[in-house]
Parts: sequence; C-alpha cells; structure tokens
Amino acid sequence: MAKKGSIVIVEDEAEDQDLLKELFEDLKIENPLQFFNTVPPALDYLLTSFEKPFLVLSDIYLPTMSGFDFLKTVREHPKLKLKCIPFLFFTSANNKNIIEQAYQMNAQGFFVKPLTSEQLKCSMSAIINYWKVSAVPL
Repeated sequence: MAKKGSIVIVEDEAEDQDLLKELFEDLKIENPLQFFNTVPPALDYLLTSFEKPFLVLSDIYLPTMSGFDFLKTVREHPKLKLKCIPFLFFTSANNKNIIEQAYQMNAQGFFVKPLTSEQLKCSMSAIINYWKVSAVPL
C-alpha cells in the first residue's frame, strides 16, 4: 500500500461520486481519486497501473460485476495480492448476512453510507486517517 497512492472508488451513482469528490476536497485529502462506474475498468486500472493504490472503496451492488466478485478477484489475482491493497466496502447495503460475507472474504472494512453529509465526513475522515497510520507489509 502506498500512503500517497490513489484512492480507487467503484461507485455507479453519479450523485454519490460527486458527493465523494466534494468531501475529499473539503477534507483536503491529497491522494488522487480514481472513479469507476463498474468493476471491469477498475480491475483493468489495478492490473495495468504501476502505482500501488492507497485503498479501494467499493459499493457492493454494481452493474456487470458485484463488489463481492471484485474483492474475490483482487484477493485471488497473483499480481494484485502483492500490492497489499486495503479493500473496503462503502455501500448502502446494511444487513448482517452481507456484512458477515464481506468479512469472511477478508474485506478490511465495511461502512454503510451515512444519511447526512456530516456523518459521511466523519466516516471518511476516520477511514483515511486509520489507513494513513496503519502499518502494512511492503
């Protein structure tokens, strides 16, 4: 994981993407943001980029390929395993079974999209700050 690497965000809702862009600006997060509407181009980016991303934030319900399938692919791909990319779900899905499945698949976090912009700011600030100080291999 590269502390200054990109934050890869897979979110199919344009409104949520705009909200996150604005939020990262407000928080003065300097990491570049890479937005993708679906998983295949995000996977392509992860596989072809020489960069080691800072982290991945993915929704679960996405067109063409789910966030769970995305996580599984990242965890099983030899090249991506070596990048040690923290993979977190940031989704409106909020039930016990989905949360358990995410952690059984070794997601490093599961965050339910908050209802207010202030809660969103608090959550995202905590996520970024945690991973900025976390020690990981590489």
